Amino acid sequence: MGTNKYPSPCLTCTRVADPRNCENKNCQLWRKWFLGRWEQIHNYPRVKMEQANMQPVGVNVGGTHYAAPHQVTGYLETDPCEKCLCPKDLCTSACRVRRAWEAARQEVFL
Repeated sequence: MGTNKYPSPCLTCTRVADPRNCENKNCQLWRKWFLGRWEQIHNYPRVKMEQANMQPVGVNVGGTHYAAPHQVTGYLETDPCEKCLCPKDLCTSACRVRRAWEAARQEVFL
């Protein structure tokens, strides 16, 4: 198991006799750590979507990928947000995957 990059401040706390059994949720050090970690964990799916390596689909002909008609139709008809794991409150702006999908739909339907 890897090391924790953001360990709880409780692990090195000297304010109480037994930090592992401390129940003080009003501790400012703990609250700051907890809220920061919560934010990181909450944002993780969105960060991964932005970092997604979009792979071309289809057959490579002269450096251009051509997808089969059923693949193109399936892609254009399936909103990527339907299967997305991101919490909806993080979608105040479209992610890279959604922007690519919208651009492809505009190219085909306009």
